[in-house]
Amino acid sequence: MEIQKDKILDKTSQPETMMTEAMPRAQYRDAMEYFSETEETLDDLDDQGDPGMIQEQPKVVLTRGEEAENSAKTLWGDFLDVASEETLQASAMASVLKEMAEGIKIETERENMLPSCPLEQLTPRLRWAVNGLGTIVYTLQRRPVDVRLASKSLLPAVGSHRVYIASLLTNMVRAQVLAVDEAIAKTKVAVTLVEMFFAYKNCNSFHLFASNFIFEAFKSKVEALWMPMLRRPADLLDRLCSAKQWLIVPIAKRPPQLGHVVQLSKILHENLQAYAYKHVHLEFMKNERWTDFVSEMGALSRFLGEQEGCLGGTRPEPYRTAEGLGEEGMGSMSSRELLALLSSLGAMRVPRG
Repeated sequence: MEIQKDKILDKTSQPETMMTEAMPRAQYRDAMEYFSETEETLDDLDDQGDPGMIQEQPKVVLTRGEEAENSAKTLWGDFLDVASEETLQASAMASVLKEMAEGIKIETERENMLPSCPLEQLTPRLRWAVNGLGTIVYTLQRRPVDVRLASKSLLPAVGSHRVYIASLLTNMVRAQVLAVDEAIAKTKVAVTLVEMFFAYKNCNSFHLFASNFIFEAFKSKVEALWMPMLRRPADLLDRLCSAKQWLIVPIAKRPPQLGHVVQLSKILHENLQAYAYKHVHLEFMKNERWTDFVSEMGALSRFLGEQEGCLGGTRPEPYRTAEGLGEEGMGSMSSRELLALLSSLGAMRVPRG
């Protein structure tokens, strides 16, 4: 089935599950109640000589594991405090989510958990993230207000909080723990990330983290995590293949997001042919559009060929004048196209808020 252009690289294809920025605090009530139940309460000990005075508590020396647990719990509490605000606090949430994502990466690299590791034996930050997956996915669906440019046009805002949710989920999948992958698969968040990847045509950090998640998900042994990305409504491969239509469009006039589409296609094609991912590769080869797209003379090869050489792609061969003097040919981009490309660089960042 042919995919229409406006479905591939256009802001109008935003997932229907995306929500407005103002959400009621009650949506986070269950998560906050669960967090409160895990809080340790200490009774104040009154000084016998003066009932109004509180006895000085002896200094408690925590083990490394206890410190990690307290740190993870405190960080999750900070996230709930910010996330449950009536008005979306994207930047504040992004700061906490970034710390959570980096913490999970450090913990998993240090601990080297086995694929069969049960949930209760996960590292603290990873365990808290798994327990709060429902809240994290719900927060991913909260949209910030679009940015109005100087030209009066609206630029769909991704939201910095969603950038780092994608990063957080990527690091969770990279742990390569079956129980974690199964928990993420149940949320269907992979489909949401694919839809968001194609919904925003301006190039930004979200596309990078979403690409990383998609690639890591396909390396999982949990089929329920990656298979939905190949089916409707995600249709990942068909959407990637639809980039072929932009080959006839001048480079400077192509959507900035196209570079991420090409890069993701390259990574999936080159890395999933390994024997360990043979089952995934076989699913890819069932799609005729994909096999044509990644063939030796296919669209992907032509896109990658454009990236060779200097800015603007490969340069023409030098030509000879009547006198036999060699002169270098001009680049494949006109000055007008180069100016348009440079002017669009400002749209490649994540809008604030």
